[in-house]
Amino acid sequence: MPLTATSSQKNLSQVLTQAINTKSPQVIYGENEPVAVILDYTSYNVFLSLMDELEEKGRYLDAFRESKREKGISLAQLKKKYCLK
Repeated sequence: MPLTATSSQKNLSQVLTQAINTKSPQVIYGENEPVAVILDYTSYNVFLSLMDELEEKGRYLDAFRESKREKGISLAQLKKKYCLK
């Protein structure tokens, strides 16, 4: 049975304990649609790190594609333009 917003409110302590102990996201549903997720803090931080990496790789890819169009832009210029490390 899906975890509803109402049942998660009534059993918040239990829902949090489940998320923390199992390292498994607890999906909360409203009107039979997923509306929220409860994660343990460690998993949340991993998620944020992965998002940062993906965004950075996306910026590199955009910069690389742009450099091919512009022909001749240096890596230093790309890093500066996209605030990359």
